[in-house]
Amino acid sequence: MRTKLLLTVVGLALCEVLTAQIKIGDNPQTLNVNSVLELESNNRVLVITRLTDQQMNSLAPLPGALVYNTDSGCIHYFDGSSWFNLCESIGLTFTTEPIVNQTQTIVITENGGNRNIEVSEIRGEHILDFSISGIDLQNNAITSDKLAPDSVGSEELQDNTVKDAEIDYNQVTLADFINDAGYITGASIVSTAPGNVITNNGGAFYDDSALQNDIAANTVAIAADGDKDAANEIQTLSLAGNDLSISGANSVDLSIFDNQGSDDQLLSLNGNTLGIEDGNTVDLSAFDNAGSDDQ
Repeated sequence: MRTKLLLTVVGLALCEVLTAQIKIGDNPQTLNVNSVLELESNNRVLVITRLTDQQMNSLAPLPGALVYNTDSGCIHYFDGSSWFNLCESIGLTFTTEPIVNQTQTIVITENGGNRNIEVSEIRGEHILDFSISGIDLQNNAITSDKLAPDSVGSEELQDNTVKDAEIDYNQVTLADFINDAGYITGASIVSTAPGNVITNNGGAFYDDSALQNDIAANTVAIAADGDKDAANEIQTLSLAGNDLSISGANSVDLSIFDNQGSDDQLLSLNGNTLGIEDGNTVDLSAFDNAGSDDQ
């Protein structure tokens, strides 16, 4: 009977120990309800199991086990299959110094106890050719102040990409569209007076101010002549050597007609036959009425 009572007391004591919380060190009466074991001290520390590398690797404890490896001089933890050196696991270092590129693209900023990693600057050297297309850009992501002067030319624009809605007429004036050929684009109202500026937008027109000036000058010259009928114009002929000229026009070379001596013809009479030098002969016998010429 006494033995049974003793076993019952020991069992109850063991149950109390197994379910109890343990606080070691200062303020043992203050213990968090979620703690199984708490250590508190201002001048003493926790020293965990100290093992050599061989001793540690000979063990297969529960996941989460900790030991201080005396060979590596660092704490190791067990994940259920392997030991990991905490010094190597968290010993990563970071730098923003560029190695491949010329400028840094990442900055690390301390914010209290945190380290913020942020994008710093991305330049053309960091972007591969043809790596960014239109679908990669948000709407209105690139504005005019982000473009360098002369950075976008006609070869960078696809067909029909710039329409009326994309043109700011306060920035783009007619002077930007006048070329050496005399064409003015971006206008629809043209004054008929020479030299006037086109004032509205839309369409493409030819600047005929030079032609209008020539027409005006010709009109003045015709009026000064006094005779506007071209059929009544009196022209003056002149002959200089073999060149026949008409005033206000071209000259005609008459040298091909100059056969010197061709007009000097000699007549000859042989009986009743009349002949001309280098020409034909004429028989005059039908006109030979003897005595009729004796006057």
